[in-house]
Amino acid sequence: MATITGMNQLVRKLKRLESKVAKKIVRTGVRDGSKVFQKEVKSNILSMLTGGRTLKTKAGKTKVSSTLEKIKGRLSAAMHNAIIVRGIKKQKKGQWGANVQFNLTKQGDVLIYKGKGKRQFIPAAIEYGHRLFFMGHDTGKKTRPIPFARKAFDSKDSTAKQTAIDSIKSGILSEARK
Repeated sequence: MATITGMNQLVRKLKRLESKVAKKIVRTGVRDGSKVFQKEVKSNILSMLTGGRTLKTKAGKTKVSSTLEKIKGRLSAAMHNAIIVRGIKKQKKGQWGANVQFNLTKQGDVLIYKGKGKRQFIPAAIEYGHRLFFMGHDTGKKTRPIPFARKAFDSKDSTAKQTAIDSIKSGILSEARK
């Protein structure tokens, strides 16, 4: 979880606002910052699965279409389409956060492998690597990790923080004008 520091003026201005309004402004800002990570994770999944080729629809948006399903199968399309931003519960008063995660209600049947009494989350196996099994026996080999989420966090950390700060500032200014 990234923390934003050096925002004393913003905090003072937020305290002057009504509590309900201030919470809404901060939640929106944190969510906007998390959207930066979401876009980068989706982009990393596409580049990982398509070898760097970009796929575009008629509207010009990058989206997984039936073409990608033909290239890498149902799993890659499910991974791309299941990435969502979801708010997290407060751990303590005055703390807000959002997670970029997989929506298992949407694509859970594809993203979870159910073997002999074991369930394995396939995106985690891709992110961190996994041991290879052949016909139920461990081969002793391990696949290399392909970090798509960690790479997104490392490359877009400062951009996401700045996006969240800008969103909070604009929210405060728009409330002040009312």
